[in-house]
Amino acid sequence: MQRFWISKLTLSVIVLAVAAIGISQMYMHNHYDVEIVLGPGVTSVGRLSDYHPPLLGTSGDTKVIVMEGQRPGATMLVLGGTHSDEVGAQLTALLFIENVTVEEGTLIVIPMNNNSGSHTVRPGEGHLLYFSVPTEWGEKKFSYGSRSVSQADQWPDPEVYFHYPSGQMLADVESRNTNRCWPGRPNGSLIEQVNFAVTELMVAENVDLAADLHQASTMFPVNNVVIAADEGMSIAVYASALMRRDDGFTRPVEQAPMLYRGLFNREISEYLPDVLPYLMEVPIPYCDIMTGPKTEALLLTGQDPLLLRLAQRGRLYAQYDERGYPLDVTVGQHCSSLIRLAESWTFTNPDKPLTMSNVPTYEEVVEIGMGHFFANPSLKPDRVIKN
Repeated sequence: MQRFWISKLTLSVIVLAVAAIGISQMYMHNHYDVEIVLGPGVTSVGRLSDYHPPLLGTSGDTKVIVMEGQRPGATMLVLGGTHSDEVGAQLTALLFIENVTVEEGTLIVIPMNNNSGSHTVRPGEGHLLYFSVPTEWGEKKFSYGSRSVSQADQWPDPEVYFHYPSGQMLADVESRNTNRCWPGRPNGSLIEQVNFAVTELMVAENVDLAADLHQASTMFPVNNVVIAADEGMSIAVYASALMRRDDGFTRPVEQAPMLYRGLFNREISEYLPDVLPYLMEVPIPYCDIMTGPKTEALLLTGQDPLLLRLAQRGRLYAQYDERGYPLDVTVGQHCSSLIRLAESWTFTNPDKPLTMSNVPTYEEVVEIGMGHFFANPSLKPDRVIKN
């Protein structure tokens, strides 16, 4: 009998120890904030709650970085981290904050648009908690987040999600999907209030064009494209042509769906007709279901033998070979895509230009690596902020 109780006590201690380790890891991940070094082009830093005060003090509030040029022009909004597991979008936004100088017009960047999602994980899928990007001064550490708002911040999911204001019925989990809840509403769920705040920002700051950055699994049919509403189609097509000519990669243009509600470019084009919305997708093999272990190497290189076999059988929608799809490639594509979008806008609207300098290009990021463009926080402590 004594042996029985000793065994039971030992097992209880082991279970409690494992639980304590897991809880501590999740706690640290939930409270981890990446260091953002404000580049020379940053002129002011605000918060999303400036545009919707009820967000203040909630996990939905997040930093809004403004880069105002010396001469007037157009205003562009860039959203990173809408889906916090599509890390290339967030990394691109951070590269812009740390490097870009605006000469004409204004650039507004929200690097962690889904702040709640950036502090949680995708449960039961074996995903990373953190990953690091090599730089010339060491490793820069980032947290890996979730596609959706944390259930700890928005609970419970409804049995059926009714999109506001269309009333279209969607799956329950889409109620926590940042890109299914546009244009948001002031008294709705957390993510609806986040999207409402971004919508209010676009009105208050007279935004002319907005880019929502994403990544998609290689098995997803909408991949490596620029998605535009009808009003912004000509600018997107010209930008796509510039990418092919000047950067050497192809990103076709697709039309925003008219019947599927809640998407950024679908709703903003209707509710804010003065704003041209664009959604940009690049591949992220790490988010595919049919891969090996979810390692940091897979995230950084995109190389996976199972995906390669699927590609050889014609089962993927993204071009894929033994080189994989490295994060440097996807981040570089996003960087150059934003450059060409601004150039296309300026060509079409010469009286209201948007010109930028020091933007890392696709060629540079692929050749040197994105880590080259991240500043050492220890050398610029007065310019470091956390989300």
